[in-house]
Amino acid sequence: MLSRLALGLFKIETTYGTDSVPAPATNAVLIYDLTMTVDGRVLNRQTLDASLSRRSHVIGRKLVNLSFRTEIKGSGTAATPPEWGVLMRAAGFAETISTKVSYNPISTGFESVTGYIYWDGILTKITGLFFDWELNAAAGEYGSIQWRGQGLYVDPTDAAIPAGAVFQATKPPMVQSATLTLGAFATGVIQALQLRGGNQLAERPDLNSPEGFKGTLFTGREITGSVNPEAVTEATHPFWANFKAGTEVAMTATFGATPGNRIKINTAPKVQYGAPNFGDRIGIRTYEVPIFLNRSASTGNKELIIDHD
Repeated sequence: MLSRLALGLFKIETTYGTDSVPAPATNAVLIYDLTMTVDGRVLNRQTLDASLSRRSHVIGRKLVNLSFRTEIKGSGTAATPPEWGVLMRAAGFAETISTKVSYNPISTGFESVTGYIYWDGILTKITGLFFDWELNAAAGEYGSIQWRGQGLYVDPTDAAIPAGAVFQATKPPMVQSATLTLGAFATGVIQALQLRGGNQLAERPDLNSPEGFKGTLFTGREITGSVNPEAVTEATHPFWANFKAGTEVAMTATFGATPGNRIKINTAPKVQYGAPNFGDRIGIRTYEVPIFLNRSASTGNKELIIDHD
């Protein structure tokens, strides 16, 4: 089997944990840096008798951990979700389609996906998949999202990679002219933006379910990240004063300039700073600034809205 030969298919489930049968023509997602591990609970049998030898164990509940990256790119049409939109939905975001596609964090009504991963001869199916995410955008590179999923184990089977996988033809735009702003600070020289979903999943032991395990459930979220601008005076932008006072500022950024291949952080309205750390970038003094994305209203949610237009 060759590592470069693999295919990922992902489709929203109608019922959590029930195979939604993703198809190559409609549910293919372009992924890379793919890894998978199975967490099978080993139930040891430490019995007492005249021997110290180990007895055979039993395998209990089984979870699959999946990790891969996708490019930050559009579908080519503003009102058509990008390939990775299905993963956003499984990461605790609602998808709204109008003249554009918007993703907004939610606190109820979570959606899971079924994933089919073809490994050049082996098919692994994973049901009940939920994801955490990490967005990385570095100047002069193309942006990517790291996905870390957890789902329910299904026995692998022999299967060839199917023909007919359809991917969106757009290419990822370079991270440039991103108009990244923090409050009124729109002239910063910033090398990278990182955002982390901070999704928390809890296991649900259940004696009425197979393997004594009902699956997982979203129980928390804390979206954080970092920026690393060249250091500036407080008069230019008060990083230190905002940190001390807990001041909230709005953050926006845009990746891509072509309609249909443009992704916007639009907007993260309540961003607070952690303590800046001094850094060095080839002789230029920099700040490493942790950021925390807060709810935008008393009703919660809307820590950020991600638009595809």
